[in-house]
Amino acid sequence: KVLPGLLEAREKVRRLRIWSAASSSGEEPYTLAIMLHRCLGVRLADWRIEILGTDISEKVLNLAQKAVYPHYAVRTVNSMVLNRYFRQEDNQYVLDPTIRSMVHFEKLNLKDGFAARRFGKWDAIFCRNVLIYFDDPMKTHCAKLFYDQLEEDGTLFIGHSETLRHIEVPFHVMAIPQ
Repeated sequence: KVLPGLLEAREKVRRLRIWSAASSSGEEPYTLAIMLHRCLGVRLADWRIEILGTDISEKVLNLAQKAVYPHYAVRTVNSMVLNRYFRQEDNQYVLDPTIRSMVHFEKLNLKDGFAARRFGKWDAIFCRNVLIYFDDPMKTHCAKLFYDQLEEDGTLFIGHSETLRHIEVPFHVMAIPQ
């Protein structure tokens, strides 16, 4: 729902920056890369796409960089997407190198706002199903960090069970049907 508007807004500069905070083993940033690959097609070569996946755990980041997933992890992936972007090896699925090259991973603790700021501004930030584990002061810290790191017309995505109520950051809230 949001991607076409972001691409249209960035048409002149042909640059799109997406941050997947707390990206775990990479499913989210790679899914975003696949979406962009499918949406832009051959026009992708004319764009500078930057997708960053961050997480506090080096273990999951190492898994993310390998981009090899068990059958369970891809069980809900559309068969057309699975056949186009993955190669099956034994009981595992290996992501296409073109998609892997679209995503960069870094270790980052969301408590460290200074470290997060070094990455600059983002057109979209995804922090889904993470805030539910934080207390209110940490949620406030993250909300302020994300607000500061978003471009003026950028979009923050949080999980459907999460809320930023009672957080004093002037986000415009928009519900996106699933």
